[in-house]
Amino acid sequence: MHQAAAFYLLAVVGTLFVSVSTAQLGMSPCLSARSTYYNYNSQNNGACQFGPIGGARLPFTYIAAANEALFNNSMACGECYQVTGPSGSILVVIADECPVNGNPVCDGKIFHFDLGTQATFDAIAPSVVGVVLETIEKVSCPVSGNIGVYFVPGTSQYYVAFVVYNHKVGISLVELQPNGGAYYSMTRNSNQWEYNYGTNPVVSLPYNIRLTGITGEQLTINLNTFTAQTSVVSSVQFADPVAGFGGSTPGQCSAHPFPDVIYDDYLYNGNGAGSNAWSDWSFSTSNNFANTFNPYTGTYCWASVINGFGGIQLGRGIGITWGGVFTHLQFAVRADSDYNNIAVSWGGANEFTISITQTWTIISLDLTSDLMSPTVIGETGSALTFKNTASSTSPTIYLDDVGFMPANNGSYINVNFPPGSSGSSGSSPASTLGSPLSWMLAALVA
Repeated sequence: MHQAAAFYLLAVVGTLFVSVSTAQLGMSPCLSARSTYYNYNSQNNGACQFGPIGGARLPFTYIAAANEALFNNSMACGECYQVTGPSGSILVVIADECPVNGNPVCDGKIFHFDLGTQATFDAIAPSVVGVVLETIEKVSCPVSGNIGVYFVPGTSQYYVAFVVYNHKVGISLVELQPNGGAYYSMTRNSNQWEYNYGTNPVVSLPYNIRLTGITGEQLTINLNTFTAQTSVVSSVQFADPVAGFGGSTPGQCSAHPFPDVIYDDYLYNGNGAGSNAWSDWSFSTSNNFANTFNPYTGTYCWASVINGFGGIQLGRGIGITWGGVFTHLQFAVRADSDYNNIAVSWGGANEFTISITQTWTIISLDLTSDLMSPTVIGETGSALTFKNTASSTSPTIYLDDVGFMPANNGSYINVNFPPGSSGSSGSSPASTLGSPLSWMLAALVA
C-alpha cells in the first residue's frame, strides 16, 4: 500500500529469537483502530530498518506499518501492539510507516495499521473485506535475549549511526558518551540514532551509549566498535512495565466490537485497488464524496442528489460472504428536507424504505430480516443501492460512516451524536465505536 524508506540488509553478528506470548503486559488503554494489508518484504524492508520478517533484527511473525502520526518520526519503531479483530487477536511489532502521501487511510483520523502480509490480516479478519476496524493495546514486546545495536553504513568516530533493536519497550532517547565525559543526545532519523561530532568531541573507543525507555528506565551499553554493517548484542534489557502503565487495564481488549467500513471520509479501497475496492456505480445521481458541510464525523461526508428512479450504488469486484461475520448494515444519514422515498437494497431486491430527516440519524438494517441479503453482497448484481422510488428529484441526501456490524453485536458508528441529531435503527440499536486518534495519541506516544 505504501512506499517505505530504503534499508541496507547486511552482515549481522549474533541472532535473537522471539518466543511469542499472548499475555504481554499492557502499556496503553484499549483503543479503536483500523487495518489494511500490504507486502512488507517488497518495501525495502521497512522504515524502521529492521530488515525482513523473521530476520535477526525482526524476529517476529507479524509486523505492521503505523500511520504517520502514530509512527511519529520513528518513535514507534520496535513497539508492540495486541491487535484484536473479528476473527482473532495477534501481536504485531511496528516495523514500518504508512505515510499520508498516497495513503488516505493513514491520514491520522483514526489509528491505522497497514499489516505486513495478507496472512497477518487473515489472522484478525477475512482478507476479502480489505479494510477492518479493530481494537489495539500497546504491550511489552515478547523478546528473547538482550538489546542489539546495528551499525549502519558510514559509521566512524566522526559520525556514529546505528539502529537499536530487540527492546522490550519503546525507546524515547539515546545519548552517547564520546570520551568518558558528558553524554550527548543523539538524533533519530529513519530509526537510526546519529551522532555528528561537529562542535562535539570525536568519539574514542571504547564509548558508552545510554538508552531511555518510554517507561523512564535507563540502560547503559558499552561499545568498542564503529564497524558498519554489523551488530553487537548487549548485556542489558528493559524491565517489564509496571501494572497499569499508560492507563492499561488487563483484559480490556479481549472482545472486538467493530466491523468493516464502506465509507468514512472516502470510499474504502481494500488493500489498495482492484477487486477489493468499493467503487461508485451510481445511476442518474450526482455524488460528492468529499462534501465538507456538516459531516457526521471526520472531515467529509458524501452528498447526493438522486434523479427520479435513480440511485446511489456502491459495488466491488469480489463480493463479501457475510454469513457468520456481519449481521447489520449501518450508516448515518440526513437530508436538506425530510424525505421518505429512499429504498435500501442489495442490487434492487428486497428493498427496505427508510425515513430521512434533516438531522443526522443512525440507521441499522439487519442483513437477514430487513434486507434479506444474498449470500454474497457487493459484487455485480448485489451492489449496495440507495434508490429514489419517486419520479421527482430528491433533496440533497448526506451519508457518513457506512459500514458493517460484526456478528458479536458491536457497532461501527460513534453514537456521541452532534448537537441536534438522533439515533434510530431498522432492527437493532447502535453502540459506541470509541475514541478517535486525536483523543488518545498522547497515551501511545508517552
